[in-house]
Amino acid sequence: MFWYLYLDGTIQVEMKLTGIVGISAFDEKLHNPEQDLKITKKLVSPLHQHLFWFRLGWDLDGGTNQLMKVKSLLCL
Repeated sequence: MFWYLYLDGTIQVEMKLTGIVGISAFDEKLHNPEQDLKITKKLVSPLHQHLFWFRLGWDLDGGTNQLMKVKSLLCL
């Protein structure tokens, strides 16, 4: 994770992902070619997800406390 803090007060976060792909044998009865990543003609990688949570606790100019709710959405 890379944090970029700019002089105008903006914050930018850059996430770079890496990992090991879970591989299984491709079976037309079990796997959906539109969902599973096909690695070769006989191998697929099932779907997986990455979850990211950020919490920035700022106490600037006296820091009144606030409660904010954020709704997570599934992106396909």
